[in-house]
Amino acid sequence: MLAIIGFLVYSILKYRKSSQALVKANDTIIDSQRELEAYAKDLKTSQKALNSKSDALKQQEEKIEQLVDYDQMTGYMNTHKFISHVNEQMNYWNRLHLIYLTISNISDVSNTLGFGVYETLLHQISQKVRLILDPEHYDIGIIKGDDIVILSNNSSTDIEKDMSQIVTMFESPLLYRLLHLQVIC
Repeated sequence: MLAIIGFLVYSILKYRKSSQALVKANDTIIDSQRELEAYAKDLKTSQKALNSKSDALKQQEEKIEQLVDYDQMTGYMNTHKFISHVNEQMNYWNRLHLIYLTISNISDVSNTLGFGVYETLLHQISQKVRLILDPEHYDIGIIKGDDIVILSNNSSTDIEKDMSQIVTMFESPLLYRLLHLQVIC
């Protein structure tokens, strides 16, 4: 009987030790789980920061592309972008029209009144041309500062009508402060 009691006491103590070991293991698991949750929270915070930086980088990339591909005074495609665009469109359309406008005396304005006046007039011209030409049917580029190139897949009749509006636009003088400046196209 004593042997049975001894065995029971031994079993209870062993069970208690294994139970204490399980409690310690459970505590370790709980601590590890808390550490993992904290680590996951840190990762989410880091991910949000990275996403924010990624968005900022995308915006900067778009700005750089804008600066590289478009003239800053007019907003028109620059020579390189326009030529690339023409090549792309030639693969897509069977018939394209390319219109070349030279603004003849705008460089004289720059030479006599300064580059600031030249910029203002070029900006005015670009805005007026943009109002006349529908961006769905016309792509506009600028070459050498005072040459405008226009690409269209419109019908010849529509193009003639729109070009006559542009010629009419150049017949009226542009305003710079109190000056009325006549620009020839």
